[in-house]
Amino acid sequence: MSNRLWCALAAAVAVCCAVLVAVMLIAPPSATLPVDDIAEVVAPVLGAAACLLAARRHHGRSRVGWYLVGASALTWGSGQAAWSWLELVVHQDNPFPSLADVGYIGSVPLLFAGLFTMPVWPSGTVAKLRAVTDGLIIAGGLLLISWYTILSAIVASPADTALGQGLSLAYPVGDVIVVTVLAIMWSRASTQSRGPIMLIIAGLGSIAVADSTFAYLQAQALFGSGNVVDIGWVAGYLMVGLGALLAIGRPMNSKRGTLPRWRTAVLPYVPLPVAIGLAIQERLTNGYISAFTLSMALALFVLVLLRQGLSVRENVILLRRLAANEHELHHRAEHDPLTNLSNRSSFIRSVDELLDNLTPDRLCAVMFVDLDDFKHINDSMGHAMGDQAIVAVGQRLKSCMRDHDLVARLGGDEFAVFLTRLNNVGQMVTIAERLIETLNEPFQSSDMHASVCGTIGVAIAEAGDDAGELLRRADIAMYAAKARGKGLFGIFEPSMHVAMYAPLERRADLERAAAEQEFILYFQPVVDVSTRTMVGVEALMRWEHPRLGLLGPVEFIDDLEKAGLMVTVGAWVLEEACRQTMRLRAESRQNLSVSVNVSSSQMLDAGFVAVVADRLAATGLPPSALVVELTESGSIGESEVVGLRLRQLRAMGVRVAIDDFGSGYSSFTYLRRLRVDILKIDKTFVDGLLAGGPGAALVEGMIGLGNSLGLQTVGEGVEEEEQHAALVRLGCTMAQGYLHARPMPMDQVMLLHGAGESREVAATG
Repeated sequence: MSNRLWCALAAAVAVCCAVLVAVMLIAPPSATLPVDDIAEVVAPVLGAAACLLAARRHHGRSRVGWYLVGASALTWGSGQAAWSWLELVVHQDNPFPSLADVGYIGSVPLLFAGLFTMPVWPSGTVAKLRAVTDGLIIAGGLLLISWYTILSAIVASPADTALGQGLSLAYPVGDVIVVTVLAIMWSRASTQSRGPIMLIIAGLGSIAVADSTFAYLQAQALFGSGNVVDIGWVAGYLMVGLGALLAIGRPMNSKRGTLPRWRTAVLPYVPLPVAIGLAIQERLTNGYISAFTLSMALALFVLVLLRQGLSVRENVILLRRLAANEHELHHRAEHDPLTNLSNRSSFIRSVDELLDNLTPDRLCAVMFVDLDDFKHINDSMGHAMGDQAIVAVGQRLKSCMRDHDLVARLGGDEFAVFLTRLNNVGQMVTIAERLIETLNEPFQSSDMHASVCGTIGVAIAEAGDDAGELLRRADIAMYAAKARGKGLFGIFEPSMHVAMYAPLERRADLERAAAEQEFILYFQPVVDVSTRTMVGVEALMRWEHPRLGLLGPVEFIDDLEKAGLMVTVGAWVLEEACRQTMRLRAESRQNLSVSVNVSSSQMLDAGFVAVVADRLAATGLPPSALVVELTESGSIGESEVVGLRLRQLRAMGVRVAIDDFGSGYSSFTYLRRLRVDILKIDKTFVDGLLAGGPGAALVEGMIGLGNSLGLQTVGEGVEEEEQHAALVRLGCTMAQGYLHARPMPMDQVMLLHGAGESREVAATG
């Protein structure tokens, strides 16, 4: 139910009650009697209808509870209907007791049943007993107060029958107990449940006031129909109905995980000092303590003692649960949830403790167990089957170990074993072999048939070792064993450390070199064969290593590729080559070009063409002055992506050269698939020029092929005058090599060129 609709109904109830009060105060008795009787019948019927509607929107105990509360309201309404029938139809004064009292009294047990059915009470026998005890203590205190205000007057008044006097007492006593139960419900209910319960408390409180006033007036023979006190019953059941409507869409449940407030904890102890105070007041005033006051004080004292006993019992249960939970949490923190083996942190801590007590006459070792191709089981059979296999592996590891050995699951498909009290290395080898054999046995169950093999790395503990160091060495040994094949084991040796971590150290070294600008460029002149004048340069990387000195590209280019740094470093090479060439062109006042070697990773990078365009624009080098060299012996020529990149570069005006042409197995495929401008003949063919025979014929064929396709040709590695003369004779376009100039810094290239004068380049040896 929406808040707006509920507020409208609440306003209507308030207006109706106000109108009824006005009628009863202003109208004559002949008019107020039918209005009063009809209102007292309609109000509980409306409250019962609202409870029925709330019950249909709830489930389980909440539904049953609202049905019973509605039945209670309907039972009270039936009693009031009997009262109204006698007054309005038969025109007879109601005797006391009468048939109407059957409905009034019958509504009370139904109401109790409904309230106790609501799922707002604590779970557990002890907690429920404590809640009942709290209710009895509070009810006893309220009853004691009622005795001094109303009940004593009822008992002292003349009554026609004992039944009449008993009913007069039953109404206020029952109301006290009901309100007490509701107050306890409210204190234990969740925030969402408190609103409806508070409205029911207000409604039944109004009914309790009306009942108590009725009992008092009836005892004094002063009650008559049409009394303004009747508004209490009308307003009470209308508020119960509003509480039921407010409960629609709200769960009726108890608070969970919150500590009781101090008021809630202290409230059950308040009635006892109140009873003691009243007893003292009676003794001082009357000179004696009445039997009722003494009985109630003693009863409250016994109930408080019982409550304390229940609280102690509840605390003992709570402490036991806390101890069990603490043990469970500790176990979960120390163990893998799938295999119930020790986890990584528990394993490391336990191994460190055992290493502290290491005896020199016995060996200890860590085994690092990795399952081979376990991902295949997860992918093909599903993760549930993979979990079964992991559990089975853990069980097999435990079965192969001795009682004092420690087995742990590190995570995923990795396990670790700590072997203690080994007599010698041979015993350790025997255990490793047995473990390999056990792991290699197929896993068979009703749901799974799979084969898993494991690779084991072993690290023997030495003085000063800790668990982390042993695991690291065992991990290295495992990878070394895996490199030899699957289902093997290996024992750590220092050389494995070097082999394992050299690539990582090399990568870190290269990253540092790139960050600290240790890479530099050397340039080797490219000359026109016929005139020996420089027409361009080739940019070649060098590494000024702080410890190893100047390193050539053959010593680090492959490492750059493996480390994934070639794209970044290659972009720097491209920019630096363009920048330095612009210096050379400015000093020489000649249109010299620069050749830059490009790796496969650069060519396959999606942003390579944009990088080239950006570097050309940033340095001002014309695109025609840049030559991109591809290595013919590489595999990038098979990629359609490379063909697309080259077409985009040539569309910009950049020229393309095939480096080391003839050294691979797909030279002619290159020329068919890729559009290029320059062929650079590999040095191995140039070296065979002077020997004649097939070598010279191959060079002649390559040069002739290039000329026929309109391509320029470059002879690489020219070191002798005879080689240069042969290239001139065969019609080669350009040459480069030690005969003309070695690779050198750009400043030396500019000095060698003669500051812009066109002259023959001197050989530098």
